Amino acid sequence: MRLSLIAATLLSVLSIAPAFAEDAPAAPAPEPAALTGNMTLTSEYLYRGIAQSNNRPAIQGGFDYALPAGFYIGNWNSSITWIGDTGTGASAGIEMDLYGGYRQSFGDFSIDVGTLYYYYPGNYTAAWKDSFDNPSTLEVYSSVGYKWISLKYSRAMQNLFGNNGSKGSGYYEANGTFDLGGGFGLTAHAGHQQVKKNYNAAYSDYKIGVTKDLGYAVVGLAYSTTTAHKEFYNNSVNKNLGGDRVVLNVTKTF
Repeated sequence: MRLSLIAATLLSVLSIAPAFAEDAPAAPAPEPAALTGNMTLTSEYLYRGIAQSNNRPAIQGGFDYALPAGFYIGNWNSSITWIGDTGTGASAGIEMDLYGGYRQSFGDFSIDVGTLYYYYPGNYTAAWKDSFDNPSTLEVYSSVGYKWISLKYSRAMQNLFGNNGSKGSGYYEANGTFDLGGGFGLTAHAGHQQVKKNYNAAYSDYKIGVTKDLGYAVVGLAYSTTTAHKEFYNNSVNKNLGGDRVVLNVTKTF
């Protein structure tokens, strides 16, 4: 927003000095705000390599509103089962993400900084509260990119997804997207989740996949693996949420 105010101030100065402004080229019109939406059907929802829907399909969708000068806000949602799968009697069937930030490109370089709030509306029993904090989490993030690769760091400003004492935990990641031509793409990811005061919860995750743009939708197939401890990431039905996965998804943007 500050950049927009500066631009408006400069234009007002030029408007009271016509002798100088008449010979100058016309200022380019500001880029209009843009609203885009997305919807995905996936064979399983993985977040940082950890299963959120317990080997079940998930439906996901959201929107992004790009404001002038590089600012943006958005919302993204997904069906989940992991809170109910803890065996504590708690239930929350949806994850709702609210985010906003600023991104800008400078030739082949790019930057992105922002805030993301993960909200889990649901019912949290006494058994849940005996072991966990509220799972809703606020993170701040920053990333830098060069051409097809980017590096990103996210930091939890609250306890991370209900883990007591985990405020200040960080996630480091590197992502690459490669155009293979003919509508095909290759994606690669490596990340490390640090969890404060709970070292058994820390792990690294890796993913590689291919995408195909069909014009009306994008199909993706990816293999994911992690170093997550089975003792920590097994749920109440003895499923290893951090185990190897192959995930298929179909995404439509509009």
